[in-house]
Amino acid sequence: MGNFNSRKFKGGAYAVVLSLLVVVIIIAINLLASAFFPQKDLTSLGTYSLADETKAYLKTLSSDVTMYYIVENGEESVLFTNLAKMFAKESEHLTLEYRDPVQYPQFVYRYNNMGEIRNNSIILVNNADPDRYCYIDYEDMCIYATDTSSFEIQRTLYGYDAEQEIVKGLIGITGEDFKKVYFTTGHGEEKTVLTNEGKLTETLSSLLELNQFQVDYLDLTNKSGVPDDCDLLVIAGPEKDLSSQDREKIQSWLNEGADLMVFLCLDYSGTGFPELTTLLDYYGMTLEEGMVNEGDSAHTMSENSSYVLTTYDGSNVLWGLGCGVSIRDNLRDTLQVSSLAYTTQDAYLRTDFSELTKQEGDKTGSFSLLTVAKEEYLGEVSNVYVFNTFLFLSDSCMDEARPLGNRALLLSVLSEISGAEQEISIPVKRNAEEALVMTNREKTSLAVISIGVVPGLLLLAGVVAVVKRRK
Repeated sequence: MGNFNSRKFKGGAYAVVLSLLVVVIIIAINLLASAFFPQKDLTSLGTYSLADETKAYLKTLSSDVTMYYIVENGEESVLFTNLAKMFAKESEHLTLEYRDPVQYPQFVYRYNNMGEIRNNSIILVNNADPDRYCYIDYEDMCIYATDTSSFEIQRTLYGYDAEQEIVKGLIGITGEDFKKVYFTTGHGEEKTVLTNEGKLTETLSSLLELNQFQVDYLDLTNKSGVPDDCDLLVIAGPEKDLSSQDREKIQSWLNEGADLMVFLCLDYSGTGFPELTTLLDYYGMTLEEGMVNEGDSAHTMSENSSYVLTTYDGSNVLWGLGCGVSIRDNLRDTLQVSSLAYTTQDAYLRTDFSELTKQEGDKTGSFSLLTVAKEEYLGEVSNVYVFNTFLFLSDSCMDEARPLGNRALLLSVLSEISGAEQEISIPVKRNAEEALVMTNREKTSLAVISIGVVPGLLLLAGVVAVVKRRK
């Protein structure tokens, strides 16, 4: 019994009781905070919250819409349930209702008579016009990574784009002012940008649909000209030149006041693109021979001079394997040409791609990465936007999960064309975080801080403490 009355035992017991009390207080504080304070999504990709663009869009929603969450009792997905509730919370015009497909098969069949109804699917219905509705299948809101390395093709759930699909659906059943964008085909675009069975990738097509652009495709060789309903024509990464007839059709269409967007592709054969060059020359641009390389390593990615970085809205924009474009002198007075993104004066052009370091005889100077030509003639205004590389549109550059500004810059140009007051860009909810992309200067700064500055401050603090003690 004496051990229980010892000072050592009492001290230990006091420490245990105090520790338990602290744990109880912390648990109580967490419970109170959960009950009375809003929860914050600390994931970098906003996995458990709506994007700011989604919230802004829902605030402007003026049509009454019912969102039906299709799920059997007990099969609800926590992520999809929370997502549906968040949508309904952000707009007074959006009503959330649940429908069990087993209990209401006829109701569900009315909106999807294609076969199997999957749990956690969504139906959106415009209350004022029930014929305007959208069925969003669960599988369409999931993103899978396909592994073909083994004998059996395996699919792994990569993430969710449910938020993006729901916003697209809402825009589709309530929106009115859609713009029509045509992507040209027949010049090798299917090997560069139109890699999804001759169509745009899901990332790019979804981005356009979110911002009220309807996507279609145009083979000029089978058409008398550009369709009348075309608001924007895109030539995306042609591997071979336009025909003279194609160029004339495009130029005639532009003369009537229209918008053209061109994403260039490097001519590895060295023979050039005479028709495309003629079109660009007419709008005040010279297509230089060679690939752009940046001589200032602070504006390159991973020390690769052919991957140029510029800044837009605080983020790095990547321009990889791009053509050299410069603005001509002595433009006609109806034409204004400017560069919205460009290299430093240390940039140079390489015609021999086997060696990227600067060589004697290479053309040097600042080259345009994004050039815009505006012509106003007889009351008609035409705009031509030229990006120096089709890789600007690649999924790796358009991915919202990566800290690149390509997506934001493209949206800025599209909103200029469409006159939209707000741009919508919604990230996919990934299962894994993406690595950061940093310039050499940022890497060096981080290394100096972590290896030099922080240890130096700690060492200084230790010296100051020792000196004070000795005094």
